[in-house]
Amino acid sequence: MSRVPNPALLSHLACPRCAEPLQHVEARVACASAHSFDIARHGYLPLLVAGHATSGDDGAMVAARERLVASGVYAPVVEAVTREVLEAFDAGDAPPTADGPVLVDAGGGTGTATAAVLDARADAGGILLDLSRAAIQRAARAHRRMVAVRADVWRSWPVRSGIADVVLHVFSPRNPAEAVRVLRPGGHVVLATPRAGHQRELVGPLGLLRVDDNKADGIVDAFTDLCTLARRHQVDASWQLTRDQVVDLVRAG
Repeated sequence: MSRVPNPALLSHLACPRCAEPLQHVEARVACASAHSFDIARHGYLPLLVAGHATSGDDGAMVAARERLVASGVYAPVVEAVTREVLEAFDAGDAPPTADGPVLVDAGGGTGTATAAVLDARADAGGILLDLSRAAIQRAARAHRRMVAVRADVWRSWPVRSGIADVVLHVFSPRNPAEAVRVLRPGGHVVLATPRAGHQRELVGPLGLLRVDDNKADGIVDAFTDLCTLARRHQVDASWQLTRDQVVDLVRAG
């Protein structure tokens, strides 16, 4: 039997074929035009349609990332993102809703960041979008107040317009038009991206991809026609890694 996602959050989702609202019906969701989608046995919603990408991070990449998260390597990033989202919840111009604030985490992987936010804010709910089957299976169990949706974030998101208080991108593909579409008036986008020099001790010796010097500015520029930059914070942390952790960093992409 499928694990049913949080019913209160399912009403925020939209049919990926016609964009009409989705409603929970037994072990599936359906729209008024009779498009329906079965809830996967792991508890996530597969809302991919023809023309969408079907592959994402594989199981080995996701497992490596989970081991790094468990080791605390990403803790400074998760903590900083959590603070920013909580402040954005409180800074929104629109009046609060009865059901509490909603976070849409686009490209949210296994749900580490969203779960941290929901743990810190008891009335909040989360919708996580990710293409990776391996990641979304784990995300479906990351938090009871989160709905995990397998979706292609480069395309139209299966989320209704104007329902999110915050849209979050953490080291993930960005879709500015969709991020702003799903925001409530006065909502916020929170972006986390590696800066130049990210993993610099490993990039040269291991031949890893180097972060462009202007990457962060370019990401902000992609949103400036739709949003106003409210603030920018930098996070710096250093770690002594074991050989196995270095291998996981490389595997994690």
